[in-house]
Amino acid sequence: MTKVVRNYLLADAQLKILLDNKEAIYQIEKPKEIKNDTYIVFFLKPLSGGFVKDWQLEFRVISYDLSKIVAIQSRLIKLLDDPRGEIIIKDEETVIRSIKLINGGGSWRNPETDNFEMVVYFLLRV
Repeated sequence: MTKVVRNYLLADAQLKILLDNKEAIYQIEKPKEIKNDTYIVFFLKPLSGGFVKDWQLEFRVISYDLSKIVAIQSRLIKLLDDPRGEIIIKDEETVIRSIKLINGGGSWRNPETDNFEMVVYFLLRV
């Protein structure tokens, strides 16, 4: 499921420009050998099982540039907040039935890295 979400986001030209034209979307953590100033880290957490499963999708947008993380968060919401189920996100293995924004999460400056970080949460139904 992580692959289908990542590929969907990387197919968006506007988001890719905000990420400095890099494929800077990583699951759990950014590899240490990759040097990106602006990137997204995401996490999946199962919420319910059964035939139709609910997942919490958390995005952490990280950059030295506060205005850039605000723009990236806004773009993520535009791409993924689909309470009517009109957006089709799928590949040969996974179909996301619906996805919607559930919380903005907030923003802060990380004193250890001096980066700004912003969190946004979505509910996925697969």
